[in-house]
Amino acid sequence: MARQWIVLFDTLGVDTLIPWDEIKQDAMLDVLAGRKPKGYLDKRVNMMVLRAQANMQRWPEVWAYDTAEDYEYEEMRKIWEGAPQSVADAVRDRGTNLFRHQRQKEVIV
Repeated sequence: MARQWIVLFDTLGVDTLIPWDEIKQDAMLDVLAGRKPKGYLDKRVNMMVLRAQANMQRWPEVWAYDTAEDYEYEEMRKIWEGAPQSVADAVRDRGTNLFRHQRQKEVIV
C-alpha cells in the first residue's frame, strides 16, 4: 500500500518529514465521529513553506511524494538520514514541488 509524505529538506539534510496520509485519515475520522477536525491540516504545510522561505541561505525545498511501500515514519526517517542525496534526487524526479529555492547558475565570462 502506498503512503504519502510531505518533506522539507535543505543543504543540511531532511528538516521536517510528515506522513501526510495519516494526518488526512485522522481528520476524516474526526468528521465521521461528529467532531470538528483539527484546523492544522493545511497550516502545517503552509508553515513548512514559510519556514523554507525564511531560511533561504540553506537552499530549502518542500516536496510532496508517494512511496509504493507502506513505510513507517521511523523507517522513512532512517532512509533519509542514510542516503539523503539519492532520496532527494528520487523525490525531485517523482514528487510534486511545493516550494523550491534554487541557486542561480552564474555564467563566468
